[in-house]
Amino acid sequence: MAADARELKLPKTISMKKLLFLVFPFLLGQAALGQEVFLTGGGAGHFVIGPSIIIQPRISDYLKEPQVLGASYNAAAAALQIGGEGYAMIDGWIIGGGGFALSGLANSSGNGKAIIGGAGGYFKSGYRFWTKETNFFTGNIAIGSFLYNLSLENSSTENGIAFNKNAPVFTGQKSTYNFNAMLFDPSISFKGLVLGSKNENGYGGFLLGVDAGCMFNVAVSGWKSSYGTVEGPPSPGFVAVPYLRLTLGGGGFGYRK
Repeated sequence: MAADARELKLPKTISMKKLLFLVFPFLLGQAALGQEVFLTGGGAGHFVIGPSIIIQPRISDYLKEPQVLGASYNAAAAALQIGGEGYAMIDGWIIGGGGFALSGLANSSGNGKAIIGGAGGYFKSGYRFWTKETNFFTGNIAIGSFLYNLSLENSSTENGIAFNKNAPVFTGQKSTYNFNAMLFDPSISFKGLVLGSKNENGYGGFLLGVDAGCMFNVAVSGWKSSYGTVEGPPSPGFVAVPYLRLTLGGGGFGYRK
Protein backbone atom coordinates (compact mmCIF):
# COMPACT_ATOMS: atom_id res chain seq x y z
CA MET A 1 0.00 0.00 0.00
CA ALA A 2 2.85 2.41 0.79
CA ALA A 3 4.35 1.70 -2.60
CA ASP A 4 1.01 2.48 -4.29
CA ALA A 5 0.75 5.80 -2.42
CA ARG A 6 4.21 6.75 -3.59
CA GLU A 7 3.24 5.98 -7.18
CA LEU A 8 0.32 8.43 -6.95
CA LYS A 9 2.52 11.36 -5.95
CA LEU A 10 3.05 14.12 -8.49
CA PRO A 11 6.51 14.32 -10.05
CA LYS A 12 8.76 16.70 -8.19
CA THR A 13 9.16 18.81 -11.32
CA ILE A 14 5.45 19.90 -11.17
CA SER A 15 4.89 22.47 -8.43
CA MET A 16 1.51 23.28 -6.95
CA LYS A 17 1.66 26.79 -8.46
CA LYS A 18 2.17 25.36 -11.93
CA LEU A 19 -0.69 22.93 -11.44
CA LEU A 20 -3.07 25.72 -10.38
CA PHE A 21 -1.95 27.80 -13.33
CA LEU A 22 -2.91 24.97 -15.70
CA VAL A 23 -6.18 23.97 -14.03
CA PHE A 24 -7.68 27.37 -13.11
CA PRO A 25 -8.50 28.51 -16.70
CA PHE A 26 -10.24 25.17 -17.31
CA LEU A 27 -12.34 25.46 -14.14
CA LEU A 28 -13.26 29.06 -14.99
CA GLY A 29 -14.37 28.01 -18.45
CA GLN A 30 -16.47 25.18 -17.06
CA ALA A 31 -18.15 27.53 -14.56
CA ALA A 32 -19.09 29.94 -17.34
CA LEU A 33 -20.41 27.19 -19.61
CA GLY A 34 -22.49 25.78 -16.81
CA GLN A 35 -24.48 28.99 -16.38
CA GLU A 36 -27.15 30.66 -18.51
CA VAL A 37 -25.45 32.73 -21.18
CA PHE A 38 -26.73 35.64 -23.23
CA LEU A 39 -27.93 34.79 -26.71
CA THR A 40 -28.13 36.89 -29.89
CA GLY A 41 -29.96 40.17 -29.52
CA GLY A 42 -29.83 42.70 -26.76
CA GLY A 43 -28.36 46.03 -25.89
CA ALA A 44 -27.72 48.63 -23.23
CA GLY A 45 -27.16 52.30 -22.61
CA HIS A 46 -25.51 53.93 -19.61
CA PHE A 47 -24.04 57.03 -18.05
CA VAL A 48 -20.33 56.93 -17.16
CA ILE A 49 -18.42 58.86 -14.51
CA GLY A 50 -15.09 58.35 -12.80
CA PRO A 51 -11.57 59.58 -12.01
CA SER A 52 -8.81 59.81 -14.61
CA ILE A 53 -5.13 60.73 -14.66
CA ILE A 54 -3.83 62.93 -17.50
CA ILE A 55 -0.22 62.04 -18.30
CA GLN A 56 1.31 64.61 -20.69
CA PRO A 57 4.99 65.24 -19.77
CA ARG A 58 5.85 67.20 -22.92
CA ILE A 59 3.12 69.77 -22.25
CA SER A 60 3.81 69.93 -18.50
CA ASP A 61 7.52 70.54 -19.05
CA TYR A 62 6.79 73.46 -21.37
CA LEU A 63 4.31 75.00 -18.92
CA LYS A 64 7.12 75.04 -16.31
CA GLU A 65 9.32 77.20 -18.53
CA PRO A 66 10.06 80.68 -17.02
CA GLN A 67 8.22 82.52 -19.83
CA VAL A 68 5.07 80.44 -19.28
CA LEU A 69 3.91 79.48 -15.75
CA GLY A 70 7.34 79.01 -14.20
CA ALA A 71 9.02 76.29 -12.17
CA SER A 72 6.48 76.62 -9.33
CA TYR A 73 3.73 75.24 -11.60
CA ASN A 74 2.56 71.89 -10.22
CA ALA A 75 1.00 69.80 -12.97
CA ALA A 76 -1.46 67.78 -10.90
CA ALA A 77 -2.83 65.13 -13.25
CA ALA A 78 -6.19 64.29 -11.62
CA ALA A 79 -9.28 64.69 -13.80
CA LEU A 80 -12.93 63.65 -13.96
CA GLN A 81 -14.45 61.80 -16.91
CA ILE A 82 -18.21 62.12 -17.60
CA GLY A 83 -20.15 60.82 -20.59
CA GLY A 84 -22.54 58.30 -22.06
CA GLU A 85 -22.36 55.08 -24.02
CA GLY A 86 -24.66 52.70 -25.88
CA TYR A 87 -24.09 49.35 -27.54
CA ALA A 88 -25.67 46.22 -28.95
CA MET A 89 -24.62 42.68 -28.04
CA ILE A 90 -24.70 40.09 -30.83
CA ASP A 91 -23.82 36.70 -29.37
CA GLY A 92 -20.63 37.55 -27.52
CA TRP A 93 -19.71 40.58 -29.62
CA ILE A 94 -20.16 44.20 -28.54
CA ILE A 95 -20.73 46.99 -31.08
CA GLY A 96 -21.49 50.57 -30.08
CA GLY A 97 -20.06 53.96 -29.28
CA GLY A 98 -20.11 56.91 -26.95
CA GLY A 99 -18.92 60.35 -26.06
CA PHE A 100 -17.41 62.03 -22.99
CA ALA A 101 -15.85 65.11 -21.49
CA LEU A 102 -12.61 65.17 -19.52
CA SER A 103 -12.17 67.93 -16.95
CA GLY A 104 -8.89 68.49 -15.12
CA LEU A 105 -8.16 70.45 -11.98
CA ALA A 106 -6.99 74.08 -12.00
CA ASN A 107 -3.24 74.09 -11.28
CA SER A 108 -1.58 77.34 -10.23
CA SER A 109 1.81 79.02 -10.07
CA GLY A 110 2.99 82.53 -9.25
CA ASN A 111 2.25 83.59 -12.84
CA GLY A 112 -1.24 82.17 -13.22
CA LYS A 113 -3.17 78.95 -13.58
CA ALA A 114 -3.91 76.24 -16.14
CA ILE A 115 -6.86 73.91 -16.65
CA ILE A 116 -6.42 70.87 -18.85
CA GLY A 117 -9.26 68.82 -20.32
CA GLY A 118 -11.13 68.01 -23.49
CA ALA A 119 -13.91 66.05 -25.13
CA GLY A 120 -14.15 63.13 -27.51
CA GLY A 121 -16.29 60.53 -29.23
CA TYR A 122 -15.59 56.98 -30.32
CA PHE A 123 -16.72 53.77 -31.96
CA LYS A 124 -16.39 50.75 -29.70
CA SER A 125 -16.21 47.01 -30.23
CA GLY A 126 -15.52 44.16 -27.82
CA TYR A 127 -16.16 40.60 -26.82
CA ARG A 128 -17.90 39.04 -23.82
CA PHE A 129 -15.34 36.54 -22.55
CA TRP A 130 -17.06 35.49 -19.28
CA THR A 131 -20.70 35.20 -18.19
CA LYS A 132 -22.32 34.07 -14.98
CA GLU A 133 -26.07 34.43 -14.65
CA THR A 134 -26.74 38.13 -15.34
CA ASN A 135 -23.12 39.29 -14.86
CA PHE A 136 -20.47 39.48 -17.56
CA PHE A 137 -16.95 40.69 -18.38
CA THR A 138 -15.97 42.16 -21.74
CA GLY A 139 -12.70 43.18 -23.35
CA ASN A 140 -13.06 46.32 -25.49
CA ILE A 141 -11.28 48.53 -27.99
CA ALA A 142 -12.51 52.05 -28.83
CA ILE A 143 -11.26 54.23 -31.69
CA GLY A 144 -12.27 57.83 -32.23
CA SER A 145 -11.21 61.46 -31.97
CA PHE A 146 -10.41 63.77 -29.08
CA LEU A 147 -10.15 67.56 -28.80
CA TYR A 148 -7.62 68.50 -26.11
CA ASN A 149 -8.01 71.90 -24.42
CA LEU A 150 -5.61 73.99 -22.36
CA SER A 151 -6.96 77.12 -20.66
CA LEU A 152 -4.48 79.66 -19.25
CA GLU A 153 -5.21 82.63 -16.98
CA ASN A 154 -2.68 85.27 -16.01
CA SER A 155 -3.12 86.32 -12.38
CA SER A 156 0.31 87.97 -12.10
CA THR A 157 0.78 91.74 -12.08
CA GLU A 158 4.27 91.48 -13.55
CA ASN A 159 4.66 88.77 -16.14
CA GLY A 160 2.95 87.88 -19.39
CA ILE A 161 2.40 84.17 -20.06
CA ALA A 162 4.09 83.46 -23.39
CA PHE A 163 2.69 80.00 -24.13
CA ASN A 164 2.10 81.49 -27.57
CA LYS A 165 4.97 83.82 -28.42
CA ASN A 166 2.79 85.53 -31.02
CA ALA A 167 0.14 86.49 -28.45
CA PRO A 168 1.16 86.36 -24.75
CA VAL A 169 -1.55 86.27 -22.10
CA PHE A 170 -1.26 89.50 -20.11
CA THR A 171 -2.42 90.32 -16.59
CA GLY A 172 -6.10 89.57 -16.03
CA GLN A 173 -6.49 87.88 -19.41
CA LYS A 174 -7.44 84.30 -20.32
CA SER A 175 -6.67 82.27 -23.42
CA THR A 176 -7.51 78.78 -24.65
CA TYR A 177 -5.43 76.50 -26.84
CA ASN A 178 -6.34 73.15 -28.34
CA PHE A 179 -5.24 70.35 -30.66
CA ASN A 180 -6.94 67.42 -32.35
CA ALA A 181 -5.93 63.87 -31.54
CA MET A 182 -6.72 60.32 -32.57
CA LEU A 183 -8.12 58.30 -29.69
CA PHE A 184 -7.29 54.65 -29.01
CA ASP A 185 -8.78 53.12 -25.86
CA PRO A 186 -8.34 49.48 -24.76
CA SER A 187 -10.39 48.55 -21.68
CA ILE A 188 -12.10 45.81 -19.71
CA SER A 189 -15.63 46.06 -18.31
CA PHE A 190 -17.73 44.29 -15.72
CA LYS A 191 -21.50 44.66 -16.00
CA GLY A 192 -24.39 43.20 -14.02
CA LEU A 193 -28.17 43.42 -14.31
CA VAL A 194 -29.80 44.25 -10.97
CA LEU A 195 -33.35 45.09 -9.90
CA GLY A 196 -34.54 43.58 -13.16
CA SER A 197 -36.89 40.89 -14.40
CA LYS A 198 -36.70 37.64 -16.33
CA ASN A 199 -39.20 36.10 -18.73
CA GLU A 200 -39.21 33.57 -21.55
CA ASN A 201 -37.44 36.06 -23.82
CA GLY A 202 -34.56 37.08 -21.59
CA TYR A 203 -33.36 39.45 -18.90
CA GLY A 204 -33.90 43.18 -18.53
CA GLY A 205 -33.32 45.79 -15.87
CA PHE A 206 -30.95 48.26 -14.27
CA LEU A 207 -27.36 47.81 -15.46
CA LEU A 208 -24.53 48.59 -13.04
CA GLY A 209 -20.86 48.19 -13.85
CA VAL A 210 -17.23 49.32 -13.81
CA ASP A 211 -14.83 50.13 -16.67
CA ALA A 212 -11.04 50.19 -16.36
CA GLY A 213 -8.81 51.26 -19.22
CA CYS A 214 -6.27 53.70 -20.61
CA MET A 215 -7.04 56.19 -23.36
CA PHE A 216 -4.15 57.04 -25.65
CA ASN A 217 -4.31 60.32 -27.60
CA VAL A 218 -1.94 60.89 -30.51
CA ALA A 219 -1.91 64.44 -31.85
CA VAL A 220 -2.91 64.84 -35.50
CA SER A 221 -2.63 68.63 -35.49
CA GLY A 222 -0.50 71.31 -33.88
CA TRP A 223 -1.64 73.79 -31.25
CA LYS A 224 -4.43 76.15 -32.30
CA SER A 225 -6.01 79.26 -30.77
CA SER A 226 -8.39 82.06 -31.66
CA TYR A 227 -5.32 84.31 -32.13
CA GLY A 228 -4.08 82.29 -35.07
CA THR A 229 -0.74 80.45 -35.30
CA VAL A 230 0.67 79.26 -31.98
CA GLU A 231 4.45 79.61 -31.87
CA GLY A 232 6.58 78.31 -28.99
CA PRO A 233 5.23 75.08 -27.51
CA PRO A 234 6.49 71.76 -28.85
CA SER A 235 4.21 69.42 -30.78
CA PRO A 236 1.57 68.02 -28.36
CA GLY A 237 2.73 64.49 -29.16
CA PHE A 238 1.23 61.79 -27.00
CA VAL A 239 -1.15 61.95 -24.01
CA ALA A 240 -2.15 58.93 -21.90
CA VAL A 241 -5.26 58.93 -19.69
CA PRO A 242 -5.74 55.85 -17.47
CA TYR A 243 -9.18 55.76 -15.86
CA LEU A 244 -11.62 53.88 -13.66
CA ARG A 245 -15.28 54.73 -14.09
CA LEU A 246 -18.69 53.69 -12.82
CA THR A 247 -21.43 52.91 -15.36
CA LEU A 248 -25.14 53.36 -14.57
CA GLY A 249 -27.93 52.57 -17.00
CA GLY A 250 -30.22 49.86 -18.27
CA GLY A 251 -30.36 47.02 -20.74
CA GLY A 252 -32.04 43.86 -21.92
CA PHE A 253 -30.58 40.61 -23.24
CA GLY A 254 -31.80 37.26 -24.53
CA TYR A 255 -30.46 34.04 -23.06
CA ARG A 256 -30.16 30.30 -23.48
CA LYS A 257 -29.53 27.45 -21.08
